[in-house]
Amino acid sequence: LILGLPGAGKTTFCHCAKYYSETLGQKFFYGNFDPGSNFQSKKADIDICRLVFSQEITTELHLGPNGAIIFTIEYLEKNLDWLEKKIEILNSPRDSFKLFFDLPGQIELFTHHSSLRALVQRIKKNTYTIKGLFLTDSFFSKDSTINHAIF
Repeated sequence: LILGLPGAGKTTFCHCAKYYSETLGQKFFYGNFDPGSNFQSKKADIDICRLVFSQEITTELHLGPNGAIIFTIEYLEKNLDWLEKKIEILNSPRDSFKLFFDLPGQIELFTHHSSLRALVQRIKKNTYTIKGLFLTDSFFSKDSTINHAIF
């Protein structure tokens, strides 16, 4: 799981990691969990936008961008079979592989909401190992008062 605040470079990191892994001949897949990102969708192996799209949510349900993201993660939680099928297709034949999920930068998804935890628990049940990486903007490392407040 690739976590971090908006603009921290999560998507760039995923694309670079995919390119690097593929040059080494490793199986690597990229999952986009940000429903508002059109750019990511074009390169994602698993894409939340194929399940639900942010513009439809904001138009039909009259939600803002953050509300649309929360709605999407809740919708994914109710449709985890969709995600499991996508992972199984990528992992056929069963082999060692890496799958990075690029998550939205809205921190309330991780601090105040249970849907992401449910997603992680469900994936762990399928004997996959889950790891997280939290990216921050390099701006925060320049000022020691900010740096200490974050860590």
